[in-house]
Amino acid sequence: MRAFRSLVGVLLLLMSVVTGCGGSEPQPPTASPSPQPPAASPQDVVPQDATVTANIRTVDLEGRPLANMMPIATRHPNAFDPPIARGSLTKEDGSGSLAIPAVEHIYVRAWDPGLKMFANNYYEVLPGTEMDPAPLKVMMAHGASLTAQLLTHGAQLAENVSVDLKMSHPTEGPWWPARAATDGQGIVRFPSVPAGWYNIRLETAAGAKIDLDNVELRPGGSTDLGSVTLH
Repeated sequence: MRAFRSLVGVLLLLMSVVTGCGGSEPQPPTASPSPQPPAASPQDVVPQDATVTANIRTVDLEGRPLANMMPIATRHPNAFDPPIARGSLTKEDGSGSLAIPAVEHIYVRAWDPGLKMFANNYYEVLPGTEMDPAPLKVMMAHGASLTAQLLTHGAQLAENVSVDLKMSHPTEGPWWPARAATDGQGIVRFPSVPAGWYNIRLETAAGAKIDLDNVELRPGGSTDLGSVTLH
């Protein structure tokens, strides 16, 4: 079967939160294991390289079709996981498709090659799923910009240093990485990152860092963290 997962906890425009894939792995039960299904007969075995076609339609938050979005499939829904399948860019009506492994547990969503928009939902596809030809609707939201002025101990400007941004969603876990450099005033700018509420870490190449929880990033908006001191 396939399961729809919305990142409704990420965007400010939506209200509910779903349980994601972040966090620790579940512990095995202490009770006796459940009975196992009978072994598959030879004709039931699916070849490891078998694929099925997933049709998608990309739209914005108002439901308008979006062209030039790339359908992708990954083993985890976050941006740290490289795609294992890609499709051609969506057409003017937002339609697109990709071939996904038939025997893997994967996640289907869309990717904006221009990094201006970000998927607001994904579809979890279990092994052996028979895909409905009806398209999976993937909603895309405009990214947000993030700015901060970084200070070291003694309120010195962290000038011209490389900075890694690590964004974690409260329920989905590690979600988005980015890298930029500060200017002569210690200011670092990330022009387009996923919108929503995130726990954020800023860390220099030397290991100085700061963790900031529950940072609000509005779709299409700008968030300025002001001056923050690294430790």
